[in-house]
Amino acid sequence: MQHREELRPLLLKSQQTKQTINPVTGIPGNITHYAVGEAGFSVTYTSDDELILGAPGLLDWTGNLVKYVEGTDSLAGFVAQDGLVSQRQSQYIGYSVTSGRFTEALGKSIVAGAPRDTRDCRGAVYILGQTSKESKSFVLEVQMVKQGEQMGSYFGATVLALDITQNGFSDLLVGAPMYSLRAEGGGDEGRLYVYKSNGASLQLQDGNIMGASIVGARFGSAIAHAGDLNMDGYPDIAVGAPYENDHGAVYIYNGGRDGLKTRYAQRIEALKITGAPRGFGMGISDGMDVDDNYYPDLLVGAYDSDQAFLFRTMPLIHTNAWIEIDKDSFSSTAPTCNHRGREFICVTVTPCISYDGKHVPGQIEFLYRLEMDTRRNVSERGFLESPVETPDIIDTKTLQKGKANCFVQKAYIYPDIRDKDDRTPFEFRLSYKLSRPKRQDFCKECVVISKDSQTVITNRTAFKRDCGETNVCIADLILSAKIAGHETGAPLVVGRDNVVTLNINVKNAEDKQAAYLTYVTVDLPENMEIVNLATCELKNNNSTLECDISNPLLAGEEASLSVKLGVSKIKGEVKIKVTATTDSRDSNLANNVEDIALPVIYNGDVGIEGIATVSQYIYNETSETVTVVHSFTVVKYFDTPINRVNLLVSVPTTMLGKKDPFLRLNRIELEDQRKSSARVSGSCNFSSSLKKRSLGRPTGIPRVRRSAEPAPLIGDHIPKAQVKRLKLDCSEAECSSFECQVGPFTDPKKVARMTLELKINISRIMEQVGMPDTVDVVTSASITILDKTTFTHLVKPRPKQTEIITSFVKEGPPTPYQLPWWAYLLIALAGILLLLLIVYCLYKCGFFRRKEKEELEEEKRKSVAVPPSPGNSPSDDSEVRRSLLAVDVADD
Repeated sequence: MQHREELRPLLLKSQQTKQTINPVTGIPGNITHYAVGEAGFSVTYTSDDELILGAPGLLDWTGNLVKYVEGTDSLAGFVAQDGLVSQRQSQYIGYSVTSGRFTEALGKSIVAGAPRDTRDCRGAVYILGQTSKESKSFVLEVQMVKQGEQMGSYFGATVLALDITQNGFSDLLVGAPMYSLRAEGGGDEGRLYVYKSNGASLQLQDGNIMGASIVGARFGSAIAHAGDLNMDGYPDIAVGAPYENDHGAVYIYNGGRDGLKTRYAQRIEALKITGAPRGFGMGISDGMDVDDNYYPDLLVGAYDSDQAFLFRTMPLIHTNAWIEIDKDSFSSTAPTCNHRGREFICVTVTPCISYDGKHVPGQIEFLYRLEMDTRRNVSERGFLESPVETPDIIDTKTLQKGKANCFVQKAYIYPDIRDKDDRTPFEFRLSYKLSRPKRQDFCKECVVISKDSQTVITNRTAFKRDCGETNVCIADLILSAKIAGHETGAPLVVGRDNVVTLNINVKNAEDKQAAYLTYVTVDLPENMEIVNLATCELKNNNSTLECDISNPLLAGEEASLSVKLGVSKIKGEVKIKVTATTDSRDSNLANNVEDIALPVIYNGDVGIEGIATVSQYIYNETSETVTVVHSFTVVKYFDTPINRVNLLVSVPTTMLGKKDPFLRLNRIELEDQRKSSARVSGSCNFSSSLKKRSLGRPTGIPRVRRSAEPAPLIGDHIPKAQVKRLKLDCSEAECSSFECQVGPFTDPKKVARMTLELKINISRIMEQVGMPDTVDVVTSASITILDKTTFTHLVKPRPKQTEIITSFVKEGPPTPYQLPWWAYLLIALAGILLLLLIVYCLYKCGFFRRKEKEELEEEKRKSVAVPPSPGNSPSDDSEVRRSLLAVDVADD
């Protein structure tokens, strides 16, 4: 009864939901709170013995974490830091969990995977810290975020914190089981990301870890700490690929000082197991020693076959071997020993093998094979001492741990074999393996040889040369090495120069002696592929080519060879070092080395083009709906392949300030390679109700509003009939936007085409804004190259955005523009004011004044002002008065 209130949300349906606002649509609604929380979907124990449960279904699959302490449960709540966490539906936070100490500053952290996080579903991993150490408190803050690089890759589906480099800080491993190398005809190969810690930050390790890169394998669906399988002091991991070849596989990777090795150490295939289980590798246990041989063992689940398989680890030994020969050279005409009554040239060969390892037996039996004259396909020049005269011997030896186990073998060489080849040196080859009988049961003491042990060893001796009494020839090798077509140092263009030819020429100076046992070594950069070996052999873990040159190389002679190399995986710069060596004494070593350094550039670009099936349409009062098709085409340019391109498309659907949409997306089609060999495919960020091709109405596509308070259209201010031209784009309408990832673009002929079928409601546009002379419906698209490669553009970059316009033109002549009555009133008032202003200006300028009249009046005033003389007064002369009066009257 005391827990009744805690259980009430699970008992009452009304309390199983929570009212919230959809962050995409802005519409309020109910979401499930705890009902599908799925607590325990993932689980981890921290170093403080806290049990952390992932609950990815909480709050409509937003997800969260739960900490369990004995006697109580605590529900985690994210505290967003700098906006790093934006909680929304279907993030799946807590799909995977782990914990570790990643940096000195952060301390102990909890990691939660969210494989459907980010707007384009690239997935994310949150590194979280507890704000309080109280057992009943479980409030988390975001310390760091790592996001996936490919939409739909399910980055964060699995996580593991493990100190791979043994520097005291945890490294972070993240699985992305749906990561795809290519979209056409495959995908879902899967990938593992390794973030190495240096104590201050987490940095992504170079190189792709993808198992065997098999389509549909979903490599990375499970990650487990396998323990130290090879006993080198660094932890190893196991990675599951449960759908590889429809059955599954598990890959073992070794850790090291520099991080996780990108090449797997072992591949366990379900097809090679009795019964060929299915779903093998979906679940993998951590390493645990179950048979007391000090080596961790693994348990692997095959869910689709209802089986689990225990793999027990065998002890590992590291071996070392070498061959000692008592003579560096010998005379081909001077026998040194007698065998069965015949004279021979005798050479004593001493092969040696040693081994060591942890928790391994003190004695182990080896099976070895010693071969003579292996540089020749058929040996006609000697044999090894044995009951039967044969050039090879196979035998077993019991070796002691930690000791050099050597045995002496005599070789007999026929004298005077100049006619059989006295130029090619005698090479002795030692190969070995463990000798043990086959048995059905598991042998926990039986060992295996580590893969980094060299199990094939060679050494050689040669004939004395014609170099005088000292037997030392003075030669001068002159080396020349160039990449064909790039002799002047021109850069290599990825996609064009995928395979290059290395031309090597060695010449011995004319004034010197013969050069014996001349070799050319080629030091190759990492990730360079060998297309053909010519007369060369791979050495030093495939990082060096050793090429045999004519023996001897006489004075004035030269020899040439060509090696084809693959450079498609090289980044930055190709550096090749070529060195010529000889057993003769070289008088000038300065001309024996060629360093080739060619920059690698990425010359690639993409552009976007758009076209409409109907660019102009005549409409009238009876028009209702029109269906048009807008097609966007992403075009590849230049040589370098481009893996993925993000295509963002926006389609106007509803006028700002209006409720009813004027446009509906009937169909969205992304054409793939099955339709044309020149096209590529892709994937789009649609809702669950949409399909990749031939889609129905995409009601789930979120609308992108340009402002929180949209301004009304011009049609709300002026009568509908007065709208002359209306442009409906994302600045004047609400838009539905969606993103697609397309690619790969492997050559310039590749294109990706997005086709939109738009149903435009003309009658609704007329209802909302009348009948404009022209209505432009504008869809837009932009592209972004997602590859992290820095591309070098040798020409002008191609357009990265475009618009497609379909114009609806009203039938008939353009509508004359009619002014409202108040406009006429304003015009009249303005005219009156203008007239008054003109009159006033003319008045001020004296336009209405008469100058002559003013002058006469002035003269009159002056004459009136002059006093008359006594004898001639106007008042006394009536005639004068009458004449003045007449003048006044005339003036008036």
